[in-house]
Amino acid sequence: MPNRDSKWPVFEKRAQLKLAFIYKLSVKEPLGIAYLSSYIKTHISNVMIKFFDPKVDNLDAIKSFSPNIILYSCMSGQVRENVFRNLYLKKVLSPFMSVFGGPHPTYFPEMIEEDGVDIICRGEGERSLGNLINAIQNGIDIYDIKGLWIKNGGVIYKNEIDVLIENLDDIPFPDRNLFYEKSPIFRGSIAKSVFTARGCPFRCTYCYNSSLNMLVKGKGKSPRFRSPSSVVKEVTQLKNQYPLPYILFGDDVFAGVNIEWLGEFADLYSSLNIPYNISIRAEFVKPEIVKYLKKSGCASATLAIEHGDYAYRKKYLDRHMSNERLVESVYLLESAGIRVATPTMIGLPHTSFDDDIKTLELVCKAKPTFAGTTIFQPYPGLPLTELCLNKKLIGESFANQLNTDCYQPAHIKGIDYSRVSKLRRIFGILRVAGYRYPDALKTLYKIIPDNFFIYHLNNFINYIFFYRYYDYKRGVLSKAKEVFVGLDTGAFGVHLKWLGRSEKF
Repeated sequence: MPNRDSKWPVFEKRAQLKLAFIYKLSVKEPLGIAYLSSYIKTHISNVMIKFFDPKVDNLDAIKSFSPNIILYSCMSGQVRENVFRNLYLKKVLSPFMSVFGGPHPTYFPEMIEEDGVDIICRGEGERSLGNLINAIQNGIDIYDIKGLWIKNGGVIYKNEIDVLIENLDDIPFPDRNLFYEKSPIFRGSIAKSVFTARGCPFRCTYCYNSSLNMLVKGKGKSPRFRSPSSVVKEVTQLKNQYPLPYILFGDDVFAGVNIEWLGEFADLYSSLNIPYNISIRAEFVKPEIVKYLKKSGCASATLAIEHGDYAYRKKYLDRHMSNERLVESVYLLESAGIRVATPTMIGLPHTSFDDDIKTLELVCKAKPTFAGTTIFQPYPGLPLTELCLNKKLIGESFANQLNTDCYQPAHIKGIDYSRVSKLRRIFGILRVAGYRYPDALKTLYKIIPDNFFIYHLNNFINYIFFYRYYDYKRGVLSKAKEVFVGLDTGAFGVHLKWLGRSEKF
């Protein structure tokens, strides 16, 4: 075992540090990275931070910056490309420390055994990363920092996850300029994202939050909510700095499901006259909640249906709301003028094609403004993935077959992916037809061809209803920019590669 006092060259005491975040921008603002940047800039001096997008920046740009630390935020489908990218940069750049954070490293810190991976950051990264930078700047031992796994000389130092930040109002607003410099589209035309909370109390088996709740058990309260005044202050600041047609509250659980919080928020926010979008569960959709949502400016809400059969949802997805409650919740919101989108999944384990049609039938019964569907992907660490492993529905090497998005077939035994894929490709057409002919969905599925024209007709229909759902004021140029981003990143369920830009490192 090496001496704990021995240091890599990059670990030596440095008065000034250069940090590089590497992340491919997509249709959503990477606020996790922006929060880390603002926290570091607020609490630590003599740190330079830059954001690099492999689609925008070339290798010379990152060489010129010469970072001491390079940080990657990874979902499960992004791990391999970032590990390979990091290995390449290790060969061509001056020595640097690599730090991997985000959902996948949090649940699978064993990825630190990968070549070139120096540090894993687990859970909330603000304090862990801040403590790491402080230690390096002051020449202090880094090996006991909570939230970090650190590899040196073949030895891995494993530390427990840090306690959760209790008061979210203490966290500075996210540093959006970090990536706005790279993307005028984000700065000028895409609706801004804001978080009102952290954490989720529910245990949906297809969601990472169920695993996260187990990891942070005993580390603090979850969920935690910002105060209404803090949220409104951030939105006001955004309104004063950027064009702001719309706000996307990206929480797993919108703080407004608390009636007292929502009442205060409605009084403060309504004067801003900025429409907003939330995600909400059917259990929370009650007349009084809907009244305050409408008063405060809620224009649209995402209410997940996920699957059309109640017994299946309860047994396999740990979602206990009835079909009647789902339909009623959509009705209450739509009747108040709040447009609803209902995400669903098809190709779930232990389902048949008839089950997927049931899901479409429930969507047609609920009649939301927009409804999309994705194909379930067995990402590592999900309880539903563990079920697939235990039932031998996927192989042990399933992680090597993961898709980076949820529009491609997975590899779960017993699923007819030819039918599932066709259903996804014509889901929008069937949904529109099903509003008028709900009993003819199977027949329509059989007679509608699966060809190039139908595929793009479906995408066009999705586009029309997607923008009816996100209906806010912006000019033609802004709309065109948003369409470019959507097509370049797959937001409409299709990637047009000829629009995309190849990666430069």
